[in-house]
Amino acid sequence: EEVEYEKFWAAWDTVFPDAETTPELIIVSGNHEFDRAVFGKESYSEAVERILRVFGFGEEMNQHKVVNGYHFITVNSESEYTHGKFTEVSTDWLKAQLDAAVAENPNMPIFVTAHQPLQNTTYGSDWDASLNKTAALYELLKNYPQVVFFAGHSHYPMENERSIFQEYFTCVDVTSMNYMSIEDGSKNYEYQGALLVTVSGADKQIVIDRYKINHGEEGDTAEKIKDSWVLNLPLNPDEFTYTAARAESRTAPTFAEGSAVTVSDVAQNTAKVSFPAATHDDYVHAYNITIKNGETVAVTQKVNGDFHKPAAEQAASFSVKVSGLEAGVTYTVEVTAVESFGKESQPLTAEFTTEP
Repeated sequence: EEVEYEKFWAAWDTVFPDAETTPELIIVSGNHEFDRAVFGKESYSEAVERILRVFGFGEEMNQHKVVNGYHFITVNSESEYTHGKFTEVSTDWLKAQLDAAVAENPNMPIFVTAHQPLQNTTYGSDWDASLNKTAALYELLKNYPQVVFFAGHSHYPMENERSIFQEYFTCVDVTSMNYMSIEDGSKNYEYQGALLVTVSGADKQIVIDRYKINHGEEGDTAEKIKDSWVLNLPLNPDEFTYTAARAESRTAPTFAEGSAVTVSDVAQNTAKVSFPAATHDDYVHAYNITIKNGETVAVTQKVNGDFHKPAAEQAASFSVKVSGLEAGVTYTVEVTAVESFGKESQPLTAEFTTEP
């Protein structure tokens, strides 16, 4: 809607009132800019025309700007499809821009942005392969180690260290300044975040700092969280540190000595499973509940942790109702804590029998 763009410009002009000192604004469209097209209220081309007009893009959605010698390239979806659509139309254009940047200076980083992440790279990108329309982008970018690729879409919290990933090039997940979401699809408007990316030619580094947006009575503030991500320049895959190999050095979460899982409110087909929070040197991402009848797994359930909340607001324990049980059966329940790369704790176990 037009009013949403007006809100943006009002905020931008308030923060940056002086045209001479206003920073360069580089924008890539998200999927919600095309909601009206998705629901048949306008065409994709009409949505594009509005975006071009309100942001002064001219005739092209994709942008290539050079700021202080650094190349910034945006790639926009070719359709209103929620998870994006990128074909040779996008990749042919992008390849030309990348080749031009590399020819200018092959040792300089190139910042590329799209709304949708590349599948199975950063936290939040492991969606159903049938929905993936970014494969063409990934196959192209594999040839350019200079690329630092920023994407959003998932709204996942940036506390997760998998929010940065390096293999052939670097991928960074950009969290949301609207609402935060996790795997269960819940939306939390109390927690937002932002990234501050600093490039130091003298130090030959890119430093990415993560900020949590805090809402207080006197206004919003930004708080730096966790360690900075540091990328050494020039970017070289042989020296990448934020790779899948990080999982090998991770430790598993632990429950405190004497911790126990308890089962209450037992009925014929349901029961309540309660257990204390585990700890980890980074954080506990989730808990896995497994209920067995002998060696046969009867029920599995995942409980997401609350790592995205401030420490003072994180739960000391969890209680979960499980269903799908059979009457008059003796079950064993196991609860394990899982960190963000998948390392699991030793299980807490208990037995219970459902009502006959």
